[in-house]
Amino acid sequence: MINMTNTKFFFLALFTLCSMVAMAQSQRVSGVVADQDGLPVIGATVGEKGTKNATVTDLKGHFELQVGQRALITVSYIGYKPQDIKPLSSPMHITLEEEANGLNEVVVIGYGTSRRKDITGSVASVNGDKLNSVSSTSVSQMLQGRVTGMSATQSSAQPGAGISINIRGAASPHGSNAPLYVIDGVPIQTNSSATPGITTPGYDYMAGVDRDPLNTLNPNDIESIDVLKDASAAAIYGASAANGVVLITTKNGKSGKPKVEYRSVFTAQLMKKYPEVLNARQFREQANFWTKEYYLYNNKMGLYGDNPIDLSGYQPVFANVDGYTADTKWIDEVSRTGYIIDQNLSVNGGNDKTKYFFSYNFYDNQGILKQSGLKRHNLRLNLDQEFSKRLKAGIKFSYSNVNANSTSVGTSGNGDNMIMRIIDYAPDIAVRDENGNYNKSYNKLYTNPVSYCDIEDKTTTERVFVAPSFDLKLIDGLTLRGVGGYDTQTSARKFYIPKRANNVNAQEGMASLGHSKVVNASVESFLNYDKTFDKVHHVSAVLGAGYYKTSSESFGLTGSDFFTDAFGYNNVGIASDKEKEGVSSYYAERTKLSQFFRANYSYKDRYIVTFTARRDGSSYFAENKKWGLFPSASIAWRLSEEPFMQNVKAVNNLKLRVGYGATGNENVLGTNSLSLYRSGYNFLFGTTMHTGLMLTQIENPELKWETDYTLNIGIDYGLFNSRINGSIEFFHRGVKDLLDYQTLPSNNAVGRVAANIGETKSEGFEFSLNSDNLNSKTLKWQTTLNVSYFKASWVKRNPEVALAEYIDEKGEIDAIYGWQTAGIIRSKSDIPSYMPDAKLGNIKYVDQNGDGVLDAKDVVKLGNSTPRWMIGFGNTWSWKGFDLNIYFYSALGFKKYIGNYNSGTGRTYGQIPVAANLGNNGNAPSNTYANVMTDVWNSQNGQGWMPGIATNPYDSKNPSGANDFFLQDGSYVKLKNITLGYTLPQSLFLKSHFIRGARFFVDAQNVATITGYDGFDPELSIGNPYPQALSVSLGFNLNF
Repeated sequence: MINMTNTKFFFLALFTLCSMVAMAQSQRVSGVVADQDGLPVIGATVGEKGTKNATVTDLKGHFELQVGQRALITVSYIGYKPQDIKPLSSPMHITLEEEANGLNEVVVIGYGTSRRKDITGSVASVNGDKLNSVSSTSVSQMLQGRVTGMSATQSSAQPGAGISINIRGAASPHGSNAPLYVIDGVPIQTNSSATPGITTPGYDYMAGVDRDPLNTLNPNDIESIDVLKDASAAAIYGASAANGVVLITTKNGKSGKPKVEYRSVFTAQLMKKYPEVLNARQFREQANFWTKEYYLYNNKMGLYGDNPIDLSGYQPVFANVDGYTADTKWIDEVSRTGYIIDQNLSVNGGNDKTKYFFSYNFYDNQGILKQSGLKRHNLRLNLDQEFSKRLKAGIKFSYSNVNANSTSVGTSGNGDNMIMRIIDYAPDIAVRDENGNYNKSYNKLYTNPVSYCDIEDKTTTERVFVAPSFDLKLIDGLTLRGVGGYDTQTSARKFYIPKRANNVNAQEGMASLGHSKVVNASVESFLNYDKTFDKVHHVSAVLGAGYYKTSSESFGLTGSDFFTDAFGYNNVGIASDKEKEGVSSYYAERTKLSQFFRANYSYKDRYIVTFTARRDGSSYFAENKKWGLFPSASIAWRLSEEPFMQNVKAVNNLKLRVGYGATGNENVLGTNSLSLYRSGYNFLFGTTMHTGLMLTQIENPELKWETDYTLNIGIDYGLFNSRINGSIEFFHRGVKDLLDYQTLPSNNAVGRVAANIGETKSEGFEFSLNSDNLNSKTLKWQTTLNVSYFKASWVKRNPEVALAEYIDEKGEIDAIYGWQTAGIIRSKSDIPSYMPDAKLGNIKYVDQNGDGVLDAKDVVKLGNSTPRWMIGFGNTWSWKGFDLNIYFYSALGFKKYIGNYNSGTGRTYGQIPVAANLGNNGNAPSNTYANVMTDVWNSQNGQGWMPGIATNPYDSKNPSGANDFFLQDGSYVKLKNITLGYTLPQSLFLKSHFIRGARFFVDAQNVATITGYDGFDPELSIGNPYPQALSVSLGFNLNF
């Protein structure tokens, strides 16, 4: 009989021995899994490769696992690239990279999402963490150079100035070419600024800034931006999508322990070199010099005629050029070092049922020019709640408060402004006199530049955005979704020119108050269906309807002539000049009803077809054209899934796409389809003046929206497991039923009526490349490149508008026509035979056909005014905890004038010196650019390459009114930003119960511009622009 005690002892010893052997052949590994920002990844799977031995990370991203001695650790999480790691040491720190270019990446496409591999239209996506929000006022600034086919052009460097966004060329000559913005699923039908204008009878104050309505959106809240570029992708938005759609998605909460992120950035804005003007001594010398030059010219002496030089009648402006007591550099008097303070706090977290995201942002930008700046407060709360497995609901709420101060810059209007006066105000005059009053210049029609700093121009804009939504699962694969939207912008503008400013256009003071409001309201409900059958048939569809209403209203009043500045704009009623009083109000609204449908079918993830249709009815449409239908269809073939491609290991994705569709441009209509009356036509009845109405526009009941038809051919590619990936696109966009005007017979009360006349086209191609050049454990290098080319041309013009003989009927929309030039005339022998009346210093024009006459036959195409090529190029390097990002963007292939001089108003636009300011105003000279000394031709020394002072008699004979003398290549390459950061090792925070990660960075924005253009920055659209700044930022991110 076996002894049971001995048997038990034997098996216990055997088990212990086996355990010891197993322990000797295994190891315990531990560590932390984090994302690229150093934040813990909760719920990541960490396992032993080739086995079922696995665990998941906890709320701190921590894990522990017993594995074999030679095992590989596999780490994976949805949306991140999986990693295989050999456990060399413990604790381990594992950083996961986002799978931004994965084929299963979810892309927002409008009324739903889609896997990237299922997309058949032209859709570009930018993740929020790839956008540099440092020093960026708005989302628009962040997009510069980031999206193929999109141009984002800055109009001014003034804080909060607008960015002009255009997708695939401006093909509508008379309509808006701005895209539709959709924020968190809510279409913003009217994305115009709510900033009120200024009612100023007899005076135009040039603020020079177009406030970007996207300034009210906190750039740090952006999760992703998706751009629908072609009609097959954008047709789901119908009559609003002719110029593409920009889908902005903000961040949502994630389940897990609350994650707190705090970011603090301080930015110094250093003014870049502004064009030099003459100093006090140079000014006096040049005033005498050019006064003498005008004396010679007016008396036909020397090179200007046959009369001998006799200076007995010449009277210099300044008998003593050294007799000045001030040498004022006006740009220094009105400028300062600007700064930006940017503080951002966000909290997100939740559980399986409730998720939340909260953020607060404070942004304070003190402008480079005094009296300019912008302060913004942003609050956001995004909530998601799961009530049951069938019902989910959420709400997106944001509030912003923007306080903006403006100063007077720019070139438009009838008044003057600070920048113009900086250039031409005499430098030998002190800012103030002995009594503290502003000194006048020699030209009494000019306002002292520093006095503009006393003008108050304050605008407060509040924006409230609310978007509630729900998702109800009806059956497996079928969901009913409802989205509401209420977006309101309310602005109040307070403007006051004090008497002490001694402004030449408002010497007794002027005040203006304005209030405006823009509202976008919408309700949409739609069914989403998504189902896979037999593992090879994938069907998704959307069917829904929407109601949209937009309205805008404004009110303004103005008063002039104040006996005191004590009240400012707070008591406009005390204004004395009743003739200059102004009161105005405005209200407009638009409603739209829509039905939409989209169906997508995929077979074996290989053959994909999509059909979309939308029907819109708008109150803007004419009586007989209330409804429009906008269909599209597209197909895709994933060649990489075909059996014949399986042996091509280098290619993991290759997809051919073709799409065709129609979209509408209702914004071109405005109120042009309606009969309109205008007030202000006063009449006297008896002894009383009454306000009358007058018909100013007649109705066209057949007027309809412009329609865009787009054919798009695209190739998506991925090489070496998508380490190299991107797309190639070719598109043809046709715009029909252009809005233009027909002339009516003279016996009509109104001289014209709006009609659909003409057709244009835009053609081009796009190329994008994303490359993981290096992807080792310690060193990584990524490159992005996007290249776009497009050109818009006429197909059919308005036959009722006479076309000059030199204009190509089917030429480019942005073509510049004029006379070519061949330098200037420097001697009498240099005068061409076909310009016998020309004077020395005149521009020499080219007789194109050699007929001896300068006329319309000599007008040629000089170039085009908008860029043909748009390029973005970026590189990111990371080594251990360091990261370096350098980004360029470029616009190539366009012409731009460096400026011009209007002899009628005496104003200089752009960077051209004006000798007439110095020598043709008698005893009232004004200043100009310093290069007048070297660049403007004169008869006294024969130097200079710019035209001299003599009137060119052939200028008035130029039928185009333009020439290419000051027209230059505007192409430029900008080094947009350089960012260097360091993320502290995660191991420093393993035992911390407070801080979970930290990153420090330095950033430089608007670093350099490479261009051959001699004027101001070629990107800016304003002739006398707000000074550019080099922005240098220091900041840190803390994660709790």
